[in-house]
Amino acid sequence: MYIKLAIFFDKILKKAASMRHLKEKPKGRIGLKGVPRVEKQFSKKSYKIEFKLGVLAFWKDSTVDHTLRKFWPEIEGSAAIDSKRKMMYAWKKNMSQVQDVKALASCVLLESPVCFQATSSVI
Repeated sequence: MYIKLAIFFDKILKKAASMRHLKEKPKGRIGLKGVPRVEKQFSKKSYKIEFKLGVLAFWKDSTVDHTLRKFWPEIEGSAAIDSKRKMMYAWKKNMSQVQDVKALASCVLLESPVCFQATSSVI
């Protein structure tokens, strides 16, 4: 009888050991109530200067809603649309800085001494 139980438990332990690698690790720290953390969404995104200038140029001849639909057709919900609208207004507010950075970058690429003299007075 003991031998049969020993063989039975041995089979169970071998099966559990072989299945141990199939178990997924928990994602994040488990809270006090036993509910795991919510997975990260990585929702913030940076945009290149060319894209920002393109959005602002299109916005000059169009409305905010039309610009949002053209450049971000995938966003839904009033909160996401409001967030992009505020971002566009921040770009518009800082447009002179964005254009200065763009001009400085093109001067560095061209390595023109005239550009360095002109931009050094701005900086």
